[in-house]
Amino acid sequence: MKNYHINSKGIVTDKGDAKQRRPITSSPGLTPVTYGELVFIPPAQPMANAIVVQQADPPTPTQIASVVLSLSCPKSLPHWRVLRVLIKHGMLEAVLAYINAIEDADLKSTTLCAWEGGADVARRGPTVLGAIPALGLTDEQVDALFIEGAALEA
Repeated sequence: MKNYHINSKGIVTDKGDAKQRRPITSSPGLTPVTYGELVFIPPAQPMANAIVVQQADPPTPTQIASVVLSLSCPKSLPHWRVLRVLIKHGMLEAVLAYINAIEDADLKSTTLCAWEGGADVARRGPTVLGAIPALGLTDEQVDALFIEGAALEA
């Protein structure tokens, strides 16, 4: 396994053999994130413009494109932007159905309060992560929706 850094411009830097270097560790509370076919390891000192990938072979162009997309994706959006994108793409009813179908009473209550209260929507928050499979979307598609929402003007 090797450590590769991929930055927001798609430049890949080979950081060498993962076994010979200090292992990449996450800060407490951060866990590796699966994104498409990659597993990203959040570094203890987060890099805003690069992601560390551990794998045997250099990243493919598709993997690099996924990283560039994920790095350009906002971490959260105001509720109105999310609503607008969902309405535009005909997904609002499916999201509301997902929220209403949550079985865990505590989670459902929290999700409803956040949703109806107009809270910012976190890209990697439990509501979005839970809705992805329910909507049949990929991580890349959700990132594209967030990027679209960030570009909206009021």
